[in-house]
Amino acid sequence: MEKSAHMFRIRGVEETKEQDLLGTIIHPLAERMGLEAKELENEIEYIHRTNSRFAKINKLPRDVRVTFVRREMKERVMKS
Repeated sequence: MEKSAHMFRIRGVEETKEQDLLGTIIHPLAERMGLEAKELENEIEYIHRTNSRFAKINKLPRDVRVTFVRREMKERVMKS
């Protein structure tokens, strides 16, 4: 199975020097989905910033890439 089936990108998340990226992303997602933050955190394999041509050209913050342990959770997040 492709790794991209477990991953999605978020654009437009402000970037700060000492940012807690996990906390910045998890709390709004968990609230929107009606889950506990810890439950959602257990489903995330890794989360990091990645460069994209779109962000560079449009002078936007770098994209946030979230990779889930299970594809089902990614699909559930995408539907919410």
